[in-house]
Amino acid sequence: MKMNEYSFINDLQRSDSPEMPPEVSSAASRRATDRREAILDAAERVFAREGFHGATVGAIARECGVADGTLYNYFAGKRALVDGLLDRLADAEGTRLRLGSRAEVGFADLLRAYVEQRLRTLWESRDLLRALLPELLCDPRLRRRYGADVLLPAQARGAAAVRAAAAAGELEVDVEHLARVVAGTTLGIVMLGLLGDDVVADDLGACADATAELLLRGVSPSDAGRAAPVARTPGPGYA
Repeated sequence: MKMNEYSFINDLQRSDSPEMPPEVSSAASRRATDRREAILDAAERVFAREGFHGATVGAIARECGVADGTLYNYFAGKRALVDGLLDRLADAEGTRLRLGSRAEVGFADLLRAYVEQRLRTLWESRDLLRALLPELLCDPRLRRRYGADVLLPAQARGAAAVRAAAAAGELEVDVEHLARVVAGTTLGIVMLGLLGDDVVADDLGACADATAELLLRGVSPSDAGRAAPVARTPGPGYA
């Protein structure tokens, strides 16, 4: 007899009992993980296509090829699905961003690597971003989670390299603001791609090189080749 999802979940919850052989417990755990990931894949596609409010649990279940009740065995509803997708984005940021140390390469190479990896990580997660961004912009709880789990850790990795270079006298820069400039620039480039800018999609590497070059020229301690500062007339909010 085919095991239904409810009995499967119950058996999985009892997987530590002595009656269940380890190999059966392991297979059940893998099956649950695969099903959960398949549901999140479907949610990502439906949210990206329909938006959070236009999507329904039924549509996501059909996209995945499961019954509504099966989906509810894994996720309490759409909000829980969004949380699961946000976890995916945080995992992507944490696993893909790998920088060398300043003992191995210079600051210029570290900055180029950081910008390129951030751009590629965000671009490879573009469907996930397309699904999540509308809710991130209007849901304070999700916005805080994105900041704490995704944005701030990525900024911290880059800021550590900048602090070390600043301490060594390699550059003159406000570390905290530079970290936000890099984060904003990379996210902005990816947003251009999501909005249909073919230059971003066709040559992401060139965008990374141009961004890194601009940042490096802007933070060089040498005055050679540096443009004179532009006089600004304070506008609203710039006292």
